[in-house]
Amino acid sequence: MEFLDFIYKMHSTEEEGAIINPNHKVTVTDPKLISQIIMMMTMEGDQPIRLHFGRQIFNYHSYLKVNIREFQAADSLYLLIDALDPPIGNIRIRSSQFIDIQMFTKKYFLGFRVSYLDLVKKNLFKLSFPNELMVKREKRASIRVKTDSKWKISTLITREAGITFPVQLRDISVGGLCFDCKENIPKINKASTLTCQFEWKELDAPLTLSASVVEGFVEEDLCGYRGRFLFDSYDDSLRALERMVSAMQLKYLKRRKKYFKEW
Repeated sequence: MEFLDFIYKMHSTEEEGAIINPNHKVTVTDPKLISQIIMMMTMEGDQPIRLHFGRQIFNYHSYLKVNIREFQAADSLYLLIDALDPPIGNIRIRSSQFIDIQMFTKKYFLGFRVSYLDLVKKNLFKLSFPNELMVKREKRASIRVKTDSKWKISTLITREAGITFPVQLRDISVGGLCFDCKENIPKINKASTLTCQFEWKELDAPLTLSASVVEGFVEEDLCGYRGRFLFDSYDDSLRALERMVSAMQLKYLKRRKKYFKEW
């Protein structure tokens, strides 16, 4: 994303050579530049986006359409998005005071606020054009992906003491993972190091990684943990994880897109 690198550096107040601050962000207010960024994000097809309505606690998902000028009036620009998932969002979006939209690349997080304008047709919504767009460094290489048991991903966890046990992978990103188990699993202390072994026949590429425990949780009869992957550099294991997460995300997005078309 060389264009986003240029935008970030052009608007950033960070000094050259300074330690990267992951919380630092820049704001773009030029309508022409915002339009260029959005068009760039959709060059390879409809862009997956995450939406948040007002003060609700839930997030929704959709796709930003490629051609933002398809329904352009003489004096304004609009954004077009597909139907939302979960589908209840297709009703709630119409009464939302404002809508926060988020997009992700391997290096950056982009966010902007818009409002609902109209329903163009059954599965296409028209939104206002953003007045400003925020660009922030993104530590993760992809959005967290919820896994499906149908994918048959084998996951083994090994404690520092050498005890190994199978778990159910709940979600994963390049930054970390979340897993649970219906059986009694050994107690794991916060900040302890785990060895995580993944095997997914669809990729035929077993992967072993280290992770630090962030927290444990209990939900109904399930006991689980969240962990952060540990990497010293951008090595082969990190690249393999990126490929695996990307493959999962693609399967998930294809399923969403199929559902959108049916809706």
